[in-house]
Amino acid sequence: MGIKDSALQFGTDIENELIKIRADQVEVAQDLTERINGVADRVKRLDDKVTTKFAQIDAKFEQVDARFDQIDAKVDQIDAKVDQMGAKVDQMDAKVDQMDAKVDQMDAKVDQMGAKVDQMGATVDQMGATVDQMGATVDQMGATVDQMGATVDQMVGRVDQMQSTQTEMTHILLAIQRKLDVN
Repeated sequence: MGIKDSALQFGTDIENELIKIRADQVEVAQDLTERINGVADRVKRLDDKVTTKFAQIDAKFEQVDARFDQIDAKVDQIDAKVDQMGAKVDQMDAKVDQMDAKVDQMDAKVDQMGAKVDQMGATVDQMGATVDQMGATVDQMGATVDQMGATVDQMVGRVDQMQSTQTEMTHILLAIQRKLDVN
């Protein structure tokens, strides 16, 4: 073999190697393209899953917002009821004040009647003959005093009921406040 033949053989070998290298590069490029496409498909599926999850989370947030709106509406209703109860308590306080004034008036009347009974007792000692008549008058006054005492007892019972109601309302308001603080 001569130089020419060796050079041609060398050139042919290099050309064959270049063809093999190019074929390998094409094969590697094809493999990379398939892998990139596979990764792209996976990324797309992951993106679809993430988008779906975010949509579900957004829907849940909307549900939670709707529930908060409902709770806010209920709290507003409770506030209105509490305001109404407060107005009723104020009315009850005014009535209790009126009852206190009436009780004070009754106490003054009872004191006046007691003074009259004392005067009558002295008169009874002086007038032995009219003791029976005055005893009847004193019995009538005693019945009036008993009626007044019963009325006072009823008023005291009502005041106790109002205080109990006010205490219950205070407990309700405190429970509402605790719930509001918790939320």
